[in-house]
Amino acid sequence: MRRPFEPRLIAVETDRFRASFSTRGGVLVDYHLYDYRDFSGEPLRIVREGTAGFGVSLNGTDLSDREFRCETQALA
Repeated sequence: MRRPFEPRLIAVETDRFRASFSTRGGVLVDYHLYDYRDFSGEPLRIVREGTAGFGVSLNGTDLSDREFRCETQALA
């Protein structure tokens, strides 16, 4: 039996994009492209928090209720 956990958002940001992943299922929940603008002039969001997002599966196994952990605080 899996232990309960409180999901967190993990952000990965560069000068070109910002991606936010949920630790619940490793789902991409928010994605901004800074080099592109929407009709209001804001950075283009191609995945919006609160929508279904993009999930992860492994050999057909649904991982949406599994806890994913961030092992590093920075990307090199």
